[in-house]
Amino acid sequence: MYDVSTATLWNSEFALDVARRIASLKGIYCGPAAVGWISAVWNAKARIPYDYMGRLQDKQLFPDGPRSFVHAIPAFKDNLDLVLQRETHGSLGLSTNRYYRYRDIHALMHRHEMPFIVRIPTASVRDGLHYVTLFRTISTQAAFRCYWQDNGVFRSDEKMQEGISLSIRPASAIPFFPWGTRQVVRV
Repeated sequence: MYDVSTATLWNSEFALDVARRIASLKGIYCGPAAVGWISAVWNAKARIPYDYMGRLQDKQLFPDGPRSFVHAIPAFKDNLDLVLQRETHGSLGLSTNRYYRYRDIHALMHRHEMPFIVRIPTASVRDGLHYVTLFRTISTQAAFRCYWQDNGVFRSDEKMQEGISLSIRPASAIPFFPWGTRQVVRV
């Protein structure tokens, strides 16, 4: 028995192609890649012209450097919530709540069909945290299968297309993201 939750709009062929194209860009930070992907798919649905490739390469719009989910932190770039609102013309933002447990995230994605931006640790503490966009989960008694857009940093547990990764976590493991997630919401 399994249960699937999907942010349907971001699980389309168009969205997967956008993820592949974003992953092909060099020198793009993970936060901007996540926001650019979410925005490109949303704006296409709304029929709003959006040059995501050009915008992501514009360091005035998406400067290099660390950023937070929602707070202003000295020496950090604009937070992801502000950038997502800017890139979707005020249509989307990030939830005020942070979520950690796979089951909660799975249930919320099922209910709202909106993706999550997930903050995960990288292989080296010196490299800091990494952002990916979780857009599909499959829950079974044995495991959670998490599908996310990634700009190429995270290693996938199964071979996937460029720009998309899959993590398989045993149900017996600690089922949570220690650094938290925020769901994309309509503003």
